[in-house]
Amino acid sequence: MTALGVIIALGVVTIFAFSLTASNPAVVGGVAYLLAGACLLIGALAGFLFGIPRANSPGEDDSINDRAAEVPNNDAKRQGRYRPNTNLEQISDWLTKILVGVGLTQIRQLPSALDSAAAYIGTALGTSGGKALSVGILVYFPTAGFLFGFLWTRLFLGAALARADLDAVLAAAAQKQDEQQQNDAAALAIVQQYLAPQAQARISPTAVKESIRKASPPVKVQIFYQAQKLRRENWESNKAVMERTIPIFEALIESDVEQQFHQNFGQLGFALKDKRTADLPKAEEILTKAIEIRGDWRRSGWVIYEANRAECRILRDTNFNQSKPSTQEARTQIVSDLQIALKEPFNRPWLASQPFSKWLSLNQVSIEALMNDE
Repeated sequence: MTALGVIIALGVVTIFAFSLTASNPAVVGGVAYLLAGACLLIGALAGFLFGIPRANSPGEDDSINDRAAEVPNNDAKRQGRYRPNTNLEQISDWLTKILVGVGLTQIRQLPSALDSAAAYIGTALGTSGGKALSVGILVYFPTAGFLFGFLWTRLFLGAALARADLDAVLAAAAQKQDEQQQNDAAALAIVQQYLAPQAQARISPTAVKESIRKASPPVKVQIFYQAQKLRRENWESNKAVMERTIPIFEALIESDVEQQFHQNFGQLGFALKDKRTADLPKAEEILTKAIEIRGDWRRSGWVIYEANRAECRILRDTNFNQSKPSTQEARTQIVSDLQIALKEPFNRPWLASQPFSKWLSLNQVSIEALMNDE
């Protein structure tokens, strides 16, 4: 770029020196400089059109996408991979192809056209060397302008566009982060108010679910443990308070689109089973889903799910409610759950209480036999 600047400066000095030899230096210099400036701008414009950088097509990697990938926010990553407006690129592509095409077809006529233009302009310069100066200006300055415009575009415009796009990505990420922080704070405040006895009437379960849906994963974890603690502490002593956790676990399940976290389902199943008016069919369904997500109990544990599902199945059993032995199908399901639940020593005293003890007695099954049966 510096070398091109020197070349252009030499051309300007040459025009100045030539104008001093004319009878009217101001007129000759003015005409020559206007012509040189026009040629320089035309050349720079052509260089700009040829040098406009192309935005990567979808699937291609570029510096913006690579830098955007470092941004932890997923939405910012997506914004960093957008396809920018390419109208100027298309115009550049069309014009360069037209210019090259026309130039190739008219190349034979170029010397005569240049001679005619130089003769026409040379008369305005008013000296014997006016035509030669015109030819020099028409060749020298468009070439220098083209190289200058092309190199400037390639060296600086692409980097400037990349920086502008990256700044937009980072700004979007920062804005998204600010919005997420506000949503997290609102979710924590709403959940705490909802779980507090004095604020229950002022906040609807729908508002709680909406706030949890907008919360970030770390905040959802905090909300889960807060609701889990409240459920554990009140499932026997204060079922009305315990029931407030149901919309929270439902919201956490709705937010878990990929259904990765079995504990959300498990806690909801416990709450549905233990609430004042137990929803046993729904509790059994939710616990079954928790077991499905959990996978093999030998690797993951959490056999408390089978214990609670067995209780749901016992309480739903029509024969049990009539003090009769269960059908073979119901017996098989309940025995299967009890066998897994008894693998955890913590469950054994609980399974010796009601309604398990009554069901075991009606069906002539002992805890010892279940523990010994592999």
